[in-house]
Amino acid sequence: MVRRTKTGLERPAERSAEQSGVWPFQLAVVTHGEVTDADRDLAAEKVAALSDEIERPVLFGRVKLTRHGDPAAAHPSTVQALLDVDGTVVRARAAADTMREAIDFAVAS
Repeated sequence: MVRRTKTGLERPAERSAEQSGVWPFQLAVVTHGEVTDADRDLAAEKVAALSDEIERPVLFGRVKLTRHGDPAAAHPSTVQALLDVDGTVVRARAAADTMREAIDFAVAS
């Protein structure tokens, strides 16, 4: 279950990583512009799922979703993701026509 907080979305740290859909680190999701709750939740789920593929512990995560209001923008949806992997910061950034595409590109990188 996702819990909304002032800093974003997080799952309780007291649950084990083996439980489906639960991650043992704080994940903040920040939005700018017209970003839907569905896109916000999708980004949280996909970024959190990356911790299953990483051997070292993920200490913190932050995702920034931006939807630019300018219709002339080539790629109006931008995703910036940051994970603190055992003290090493890992970043990804992607831009696309839709927020879902940008999320997929950022997670794939």
